[in-house]
Amino acid sequence: MRKYPQFPRLIAIKIDVQRRGVHYTDAALSVVDPKCHQMRGSYLFGSRDGKLTPVPESLILRDGTTIWTDPTPLEQNPYMWIWLTGNCI
Repeated sequence: MRKYPQFPRLIAIKIDVQRRGVHYTDAALSVVDPKCHQMRGSYLFGSRDGKLTPVPESLILRDGTTIWTDPTPLEQNPYMWIWLTGNCI
């Protein structure tokens, strides 16, 4: 971001989340409700974590846009989706 300070930071984050993936902590998954959250379905080509676990299909960002996520093992350095003081961040 230092090299291109005029590039919108939120767009850079969206691109990086798609590239690196997301890891959902147990605490974050404990507040997921399949009745009101869209959960990922079965994948034709699998997933990065090699599992078909019930996790959210996407994340909605503060600007109202959506990022489709792929659960990623911690050793691949993904973004972390955590539950902290009543908020998922």
